[in-house]
Amino acid sequence: PPTAPLVCIAVKDALVRGYKKVMLRQGSQKNSLSSCSEIVYTIPKVFRQFEDLGADLVIGCREGCAKPRSQVVQSTDAQCRPISQRPSDQVINQDMNQSHCGKDIRQTIPQSFHATKNTTPTAAPMALMTTPRAHPVTQIPSSTETADVILCKESETIFSSATECLCSEDYNHMIPLLEQLTQHTCATQHCLALLFRHFGLALAHYKMADHHQATEHFTDYRCLAHTLARPADISIAHIYLGDISTIRSNYSNAADHYLQAIQNYVTQNPSTLFKQVMPSVSALYAKQGAALKQTSQMVRAVEAFRNAIHHAPDSKSRLSFHNSLGNLLQSMGDYTGALDEYKEAAKLGEDLNDLISLGWAHGNMGNAYLGLHEKDKALHHLKKALDITLDHEPTPQAISRAYNNLGTAYQSLEDFNGAEKNFNLALDQAIYGNDAAGQSRARGNLGNLLMLGKEYERAIEQYSEVFTLSKDRQVLSTAYHNRGCAYCEWAEQLRSGQNGTTIGTSDLIQCNTGRSATELYRLGASDLRKAIELCNEVLQSTKGSMQGLSLSVSLIESNSRTFHKLQDCLIGLQKMDEALVIAEQCRARTLGERLLEKMGGVVHLTPPLSLEQIRYIVKSQEHPVVYLSYTGSKLIVWLVVSIYGHVHIDCRVVEVNKLEKEKFGGKTFDQYVRQNVQESVVGNDLELFLDVSSTQTSPITVLYDVVVLPILDMLEKCKLPNLKSLIFIPDSYTSLIPFIALHPEGKFNKSFGNTFSIQMMPSLLVMGILNEAHPTSAVMYDNKTACVVGNPHIPIFEHNDEEWSLGRLPHATDEAKWISKLLKVQPLLHEQATKLAVVKKLSPAHIIHIATHGSAVSGFLAFAGRDSLNGKPSKSEDVLLLPSEVEQMNIRAALVVLS
Repeated sequence: PPTAPLVCIAVKDALVRGYKKVMLRQGSQKNSLSSCSEIVYTIPKVFRQFEDLGADLVIGCREGCAKPRSQVVQSTDAQCRPISQRPSDQVINQDMNQSHCGKDIRQTIPQSFHATKNTTPTAAPMALMTTPRAHPVTQIPSSTETADVILCKESETIFSSATECLCSEDYNHMIPLLEQLTQHTCATQHCLALLFRHFGLALAHYKMADHHQATEHFTDYRCLAHTLARPADISIAHIYLGDISTIRSNYSNAADHYLQAIQNYVTQNPSTLFKQVMPSVSALYAKQGAALKQTSQMVRAVEAFRNAIHHAPDSKSRLSFHNSLGNLLQSMGDYTGALDEYKEAAKLGEDLNDLISLGWAHGNMGNAYLGLHEKDKALHHLKKALDITLDHEPTPQAISRAYNNLGTAYQSLEDFNGAEKNFNLALDQAIYGNDAAGQSRARGNLGNLLMLGKEYERAIEQYSEVFTLSKDRQVLSTAYHNRGCAYCEWAEQLRSGQNGTTIGTSDLIQCNTGRSATELYRLGASDLRKAIELCNEVLQSTKGSMQGLSLSVSLIESNSRTFHKLQDCLIGLQKMDEALVIAEQCRARTLGERLLEKMGGVVHLTPPLSLEQIRYIVKSQEHPVVYLSYTGSKLIVWLVVSIYGHVHIDCRVVEVNKLEKEKFGGKTFDQYVRQNVQESVVGNDLELFLDVSSTQTSPITVLYDVVVLPILDMLEKCKLPNLKSLIFIPDSYTSLIPFIALHPEGKFNKSFGNTFSIQMMPSLLVMGILNEAHPTSAVMYDNKTACVVGNPHIPIFEHNDEEWSLGRLPHATDEAKWISKLLKVQPLLHEQATKLAVVKKLSPAHIIHIATHGSAVSGFLAFAGRDSLNGKPSKSEDVLLLPSEVEQMNIRAALVVLS
């Protein structure tokens, strides 16, 4: 019957989906793929047989029915096969529309590298979910569609013929038709006819992928539209030019074009052409956000996606944009913010009964929970995502993504067999579906598993495949990091030998492939530098905004492993000075750059600091600088000192990973410092660490041997007379060490603090800023210019969907009373220390001393809140003072103490 081809289409789709789902459920993966291939490639033969018999049909016309070809050719309404000439509402192209290339090894590496054994890796976010829509065929504008254009009969005929060519994809015939268009117009019609001629030619070249010619004609179309003051046509030109720039990976131009398209967007009485070709304004904002993300302008990208959500015409679009914004925030390390967006997407998916989108949202939430190290929640959501995918979206790309994400959860739970099984299933599906992004994810994750098994050469092979499969900047950054770490660990393995003892210099040691450890260090350093370059590009884009502040902190935190492993490579190459430069790049950088912004050009330093700038900063220092960096396997100690105008840099490397059994009781260095040392010096009985009768060596003594002795050795070589003071610049790990309390075993009176006074600095950059900045002074003992807070009684409050209950700090009360007595002011204590009361006192205060709970990661301080009603927890905004809120205050204090 005449409708048989349409029935075949429906039958084919049903057979493919149903058979694939059944076979996947039965675990018959290979049979499923081969059988589905037979279905897919056999049924089109039926259509060809209909054509051979001369069936007078066109499949899938705009109304969803078949019409005789004779009617279609003569139709002026273009009721033919729905070829989408309209720029897609999809926000991101194929490479951009995928999640990252495998789970980021930067959190996995401490497990292999003896840094933080219990730290779990984070999974890459799932791809942005976009649902393609069927669009009507774009027609070349004619007098029936454009009220302000009246053309002669010859021009009407050309337009009609060109539209027919467009519908049948006969672009070679369409182009010469349009080129003769202006020959049939009078002078008054010429400009408008020329306008639409450029549009038609541009569209034809665009569909033929001749982007050079398309760009020229769209540019002419835009310029003429500007001359004729036609904003709708200007907007149309910019959207196509933006899409062409995206195809060419010129994302900066693409973002500019999308912005121009938004600014010229017509909302009142749009023409038929405008309604046909233009996506919604929210989709334009999302396109702009995607392009800005690729140029590392993250703050502007976040703003663009928020605008997309605000202007979304329906819940379906809003759902997609919430996913997109979540992916962007997760790529910046803001897992909490990403989780909020994914939850909104999940809620919308449930409200719409959109099970496919709901599956995406569960997968994204699972990945975010992995980033927050909540493994059980992650596994729950990722299993749910896989079930929904198999039931409602059984495509190779979707199934590959779901298996891949589930594998990351199993890896975080150290079920490596389960992880490998899921990653291989993901790779099989991606290969079958010709999904390059899916293959890159799976290969990246398989490389991570090989890294954990110390099969570095095979891991490098998997990571190298990623570069041939993806062009996404975030994917490439992760791949550079992972491969660089693999090269570094391979070199470390060669240098030390299997038993962990050094067997010679790195130049003499070679593996069975003929590569020396030195070569591997160089390859690793090269890859890690490229990852850092991409990170620095993003950091540059976060400057100058409140949102940029939090994004910058998250970015540095999530990329810290890259900086650490590059230091290891440079130390292996004996490039100690270069390693210092890299260590400084991630040391309190956000603080330093914010201080530079506030100085308004007074300080002439440009982060990240070069070696020359470091020498310049230290040259004016009277005291030697001790710089410490813990990389996960090594403790690197630099001594930077100015001697008679010449800056001397010395370095000692302590391989603390080899001291875990001997010195740290089986713990890593950071665990030992965080647990043993803090337990020894913090508590009600501060004399515990002085118990020399104990048979167990005191942590204070252990750290004296590990940290202080290398410093004393370097100071001895400098032979500085009358040396009494040192400047320490520790990292987040070594900052927990009580340096002044460290002493040799049994010799408490020879503690490090009795020999030297120690001044602490967050970074060389901050030290340089303070050197050049104008001095500030505080008005001491003025009860109007000091704010002292101690032991706020913090109520139970909700934060990140969890209830927080922070205990009392009784000694903080005594501390605040003592400080307030010294400054002759009245302190804010207990219930009086509400967030509102503290905020009122902060701006005018010259001295601020706050002793309360806080978070070094999120940067918040906790204060007393309003009494909770009906026993319900307080809201976090009533309790927590956030960095973004502090930035908006006019803080003038010369001294701030957070205790």
